[in-house]
Amino acid sequence: MPKMIITTVTCQQCGRLFTAGKYTRFCPDCRKIRALAHHRGVCRRRKQRFRREIGGVYACIDCGAEYVLTSGLQVCCPACESASEPPVVQHDAKVCPRCGRSFYDPRASAHYCSLECWDDVNRMRYKNNLDKKAAVAREILIKSAKTNLQVMRLSAGLSLSQLAYRVGTSYSLLSAYENGKRELCRMSDDLASRIAAVLQCSVDDVRAHADAPQPPINLRSLRLSAGITQAELSKQIGISQSAISAYERGFLPLSGMSEQLAERIAAALHCTPDEIKDE
Repeated sequence: MPKMIITTVTCQQCGRLFTAGKYTRFCPDCRKIRALAHHRGVCRRRKQRFRREIGGVYACIDCGAEYVLTSGLQVCCPACESASEPPVVQHDAKVCPRCGRSFYDPRASAHYCSLECWDDVNRMRYKNNLDKKAAVAREILIKSAKTNLQVMRLSAGLSLSQLAYRVGTSYSLLSAYENGKRELCRMSDDLASRIAAVLQCSVDDVRAHADAPQPPINLRSLRLSAGITQAELSKQIGISQSAISAYERGFLPLSGMSEQLAERIAAALHCTPDEIKDE
């Protein structure tokens, strides 16, 4: 970009000398006067072009007929104005299912009266979905609970920290009682009564153990009658010893055992597959 040449220039309107660019024609004062005059001229021309007087006679832009101007926004005759008015559509009133208020919906697509009601409904739906997921997770935890204390706490919807705060004891102590590291029968009467008051149950229910799954008698009795250990049976049928132990203790249902596995166990124990699956 070339540099601007600063020099002494003579104003073409008033003849005064002033310092400015080489191609400047007017001094700052004359430029202000010319800008003000230009603005006034523009406003005057606009008024002359668009100025209309109330009561004057003008031509309609639609049909060309003459009419008497009654307002500044009128652009056509009264006949054309009445013909161009849109028809009035009567909409039936709707009832908002959230708040019960009646409202009119011109688009016929809204179900709620306002965005607040719509947000409340979406918030409740989100909360219900979370509650359903929490209920499913709670049922899974209840099935794997070791003590009746843990079952009642989960059924009441309390966490270990919440129960410890309400009872007035430590989190680690309640966790030890629930996990079986501490015996519930040795729990103090004061602590058991406070837990029972929070969970709304009896002291005996707090100290009771959870109902463990009943182990099936057939598989274990058949294995013992055959004189085979779990390790030997696992090598013969080709599965892990922990899987056999789970089947015998009832943590894996025998009814869900595959037919091929039942036939291999029956061949090793010299019995029928129906006897193995019979719980």
